[in-house]
Amino acid sequence: MGKEINESGFQGEELIENFLKKNGFAYKRNSKGIDFEIFTERKIFFVDSKNQNSGGSVDEKLLQMARKYWRKYNYKDVYIVCGKHKIDKEVIISLKEDEVAYGYKTHIMKFEHFSDMMLDETPDSPLDEFFT
Repeated sequence: MGKEINESGFQGEELIENFLKKNGFAYKRNSKGIDFEIFTERKIFFVDSKNQNSGGSVDEKLLQMARKYWRKYNYKDVYIVCGKHKIDKEVIISLKEDEVAYGYKTHIMKFEHFSDMMLDETPDSPLDEFFT
C-alpha cells in the first residue's frame, strides 16, 4: 500500500508540473520541503501534492505538514492538491484552528480546481526583464 501511495503522489506531482510547463508558469520544484513554489505577477503559490485516492495516514500528516512548511516559508496561504480521497472532518477543523492561531490558510482542492484557479493568474516571467 505504501508503494501505491508514493506512486500516486508522484503522479500528482507530475500532473502539476506538466500543467505548469504547458501554461508557461515559472516555478521551483523542491525535492525537500513543499513540492512547488509557483511564481505569478500577484504572488508566490506554495503547492503540495497529496494525490491519495484512498484513506490512510495522510490526513493526520496534513496538519503537521502545513505547520512545518509555514515555519519554513512563512506563507499566508498553502494549496494542497489532492486525489479522490475526502479529508477527515477532524483534520479540516484543526486546519481551520491553525488559520486562527497562526494566520495561514490551507486550501485543499482537486487538480481540476487548482488548474482553473491558476489559469486565472498571470505567470511571472522573470526573464522578461532581460529583454529590451
